[in-house]
Amino acid sequence: MENRFECLRYVDALETVSLRLGKLNNMINSLCLGMQQENLEQQAIDCVESIGYCVNDIRTIVLDRLQQIQDLQNNIDTKQ
Repeated sequence: MENRFECLRYVDALETVSLRLGKLNNMINSLCLGMQQENLEQQAIDCVESIGYCVNDIRTIVLDRLQQIQDLQNNIDTKQ
């Protein structure tokens, strides 16, 4: 029972991280669009876009780990 509670805590934490990274990525994308409309230097836009790609990659990793934890918990539940 204690392991299940701890697992749920991890799931909740990873879901929160994923949501915040998603919001951050959306803000970065909006910033890039605004920078393009203002005709700012392409190098600056590329830098911000690169940050967005990194945030998105981290979010993908978090979502993968979240899915792994949920699959593991489902396997444990079916065995019991």
